[in-house]
Amino acid sequence: MEVLTNSTEDLDISSTDDETFYCEICSETGEEFIVHGYCTNCNEYMCKNCFDYHRKPKPTRNHILLLRNAMPKPTERPTSSVSPDVCNELCKKHPAEIAAFYCVTHDDFFCNSCAATTHKTCEFLYIPDAAKDFAESAELEKTFSDLNEISKVCEENVDRSEKNSAKSDNMLAVAKKNVETYIENVQQILSEKAEKAFAKMDEINNDNKDNMSNVSDTCKTTKSKSEELKQSLQKLLDKKQFCQLYTASKKATNAIRELEVTVTNAGNENKIQHYKCQCDKRLFQIATNSSIFICIDPNDKKRLFPLYQSVIVSEGSKVDSDVPVEQAPDVPQVQDVPEPNFPPPVVPPRKFTMSESLVDIPIANVEEEPIYEFIEDKRN
Repeated sequence: MEVLTNSTEDLDISSTDDETFYCEICSETGEEFIVHGYCTNCNEYMCKNCFDYHRKPKPTRNHILLLRNAMPKPTERPTSSVSPDVCNELCKKHPAEIAAFYCVTHDDFFCNSCAATTHKTCEFLYIPDAAKDFAESAELEKTFSDLNEISKVCEENVDRSEKNSAKSDNMLAVAKKNVETYIENVQQILSEKAEKAFAKMDEINNDNKDNMSNVSDTCKTTKSKSEELKQSLQKLLDKKQFCQLYTASKKATNAIRELEVTVTNAGNENKIQHYKCQCDKRLFQIATNSSIFICIDPNDKKRLFPLYQSVIVSEGSKVDSDVPVEQAPDVPQVQDVPEPNFPPPVVPPRKFTMSESLVDIPIANVEEEPIYEFIEDKRN
């Protein structure tokens, strides 16, 4: 506890109208006791009892107390909104003492006791003296400048982080839209290829139906001619016109041979062109690849795989102006593989697993291994 006084006579603390000044703490309870001292920390006048007690509790034992002859006049007393300019740093080694000195050597604060012992040979400053012109010093100016710079950098980082967060959200939306559009493009191409295959199936089916219709019509006509010839001979037989029957039967021999040839040819044509749809098995291999879509850093050139292409929407996407978006072509056209002659080669279907990686899928030479396989349900 630091109690300050001076050798001058007690200052007159009465007001201009000689009104006696009383303890402010006791006045709150309606009691009146003459002022004995003053606390610079609390900015209050106190009677002797309050003054003595103020030095005991831990929260106030280190306050700066002024005796009656050293305390300010009421007109000189700091207002409640202005704190007194006093040292309130406590000594680390002597917690009950005010650290009124700063050690330049050790960059530390200490009290009177330390100044005479531990820091006896150090370069130190008396804080009240050092603080007089500190408000105008270059050191304080640099301190504020450093703090302002830190605040500025923090604000810039906060602003950048918000923009980066927005860019990340935008990048997510664009990437998902790109994948969806890419899938739609692939589906469109597959649909076009399927329509082409359907057209071929319809063509084969129409040829089969036309051929069977011709066979049917030919056989019906031949049967009709055969029945007519048979009926004419039967009539001659029934009428017992044997001479005419003999002649007609001999003439019918050539007609019967022609009818037999016609029926034989119709029988030979009485078959359809069989087919079963096959698919390039690499399509299923790629579709079942667990890494069919990958996320990589576009700036990492070492991780740009040649089998992959950027999935980017070619048009219609709304993108933040700060996010560069390349314009890429739609799904590349794959050169058609010549259709096999019918009947197609029978290739045992290959069983694929979801664990197969794209790099593990061999692209076989067409001459070594057919790349077509029957379309079957491979989910089981």
